[in-house]
Amino acid sequence: QKDVAEQMGIMSESIEPDFIISSGDCFHGNGVRSTTDPMWFSNFESIYTHPGLHCDWYPVLGNHEYHGNTQAVIDYSTISRRWNMPAHYYTLVKKIDDSCSLRLIFIDTTPFVSEYRLDSINYPDIIRQDWKRQLIWIDSVLASSSEKWKIVIGHHPCYSIDNKHGNTPELIVNLNPLLVKYNVDAYFSGHIHNFQHLRIPGSEMEYII
Repeated sequence: QKDVAEQMGIMSESIEPDFIISSGDCFHGNGVRSTTDPMWFSNFESIYTHPGLHCDWYPVLGNHEYHGNTQAVIDYSTISRRWNMPAHYYTLVKKIDDSCSLRLIFIDTTPFVSEYRLDSINYPDIIRQDWKRQLIWIDSVLASSSEKWKIVIGHHPCYSIDNKHGNTPELIVNLNPLLVKYNVDAYFSGHIHNFQHLRIPGSEMEYII
């Protein structure tokens, strides 16, 4: 992780990022228990130390965060200047220039996946989440979006050629039709421990892991 963070820092010197998106599982293992959990230092504050990485971070929750206290991940926003996570799912707009803007939609994919929903012992916060209600929210945000660019960010991919995890059927059935319907430009995800850039035949959307 330190090696990757070092390369991110070197890259930040040339691209000077306005913000950074984290696609979940920042706290591999059992997530965090509170806003004072030592994992905040060992997995975040002491890792991404380059000055170029001290911009705004916009995270989403991964399945490993659901092993712990997901509300603590949100509440850390009140402690860290660069950690910005107002809710389990949220949206914001970034202005690109005077005539163009970007709609970013950050979603919480773990409650969509039945493997986790049926295991409330190992994922204690999941019973508090209503994925159907979230889906209605995603629909409403995309329907009212007038920005030129629309990007959705979640932890689990819709499609993947990874042999270990593969596709996420629940997202293909429930989320992907909305991405296609509203002409989303790209869906960014994590979860898979490699880089993939996919396009499905007949679709113009980019799936990036």
